[in-house]
Amino acid sequence: MLFYVVCLALYAVNGATLLAVIVAWCFVAMRIAHTLVHVTTNRLRLRQPIFAIGCALNGMLWILLALHIAVPPTA
Repeated sequence: MLFYVVCLALYAVNGATLLAVIVAWCFVAMRIAHTLVHVTTNRLRLRQPIFAIGCALNGMLWILLALHIAVPPTA
């Protein structure tokens, strides 16, 4: 849910830069990988780091949004 909110917020404030889009797609890739592990082997030792990386990427999107709002680009 937070991913959708941050994506819409970045779009609304014109903060969807190339970096934000790459981070968002990496988050989507981590969710797909997490799902694949969950429905196949369900190995927690593999699933937990994938989930943690996804959380970090989501957090990075929120940081990018906060930076864009706090320090808007001048050009």
